[in-house]
Amino acid sequence: MPPTLPPTVPAQPNPAAQPGAAAPPAGVSTLSLSLLDRDDPARVGQPIRYSLSLQNQSPQADSAIRLRFRLPPGVELRRVAQRFATGSNAFRREGDMIYLEEIRDLRGGETLDYDIELVSNQPQLIQMTVEGISRLSPGGAFANQATRVVP
Repeated sequence: MPPTLPPTVPAQPNPAAQPGAAAPPAGVSTLSLSLLDRDDPARVGQPIRYSLSLQNQSPQADSAIRLRFRLPPGVELRRVAQRFATGSNAFRREGDMIYLEEIRDLRGGETLDYDIELVSNQPQLIQMTVEGISRLSPGGAFANQATRVVP
């Protein structure tokens, strides 16, 4: 069975993200996601590139971090890669959902960056949403980006 992510919940500022702070209160997300499209407008059949950043805003290490996103109709994933990673940048696809390889540990304040490349076979407005959960942020965090695809 694929990991189950809870419904999308907006990330909230983390008051515990200061040196010496205790664990974050329940329900406060320590994950921060940002998503930037690098090709807007994009053209049908051409690369649609995104930069995704994941940050642990807690001073504590986090673990069991899972990221996912849904592919819109007519869109295929060409590539997803963690920048500066020496691993395989594994992901799995189940239907139209893409699940990135679980991040086992993320130090307090650490940021990981990913490159995502899609291609669309039709003109459309893509609403790209990436969701994430972790041990410290079971309520999750998300990032959205709208991208126009023109003929």
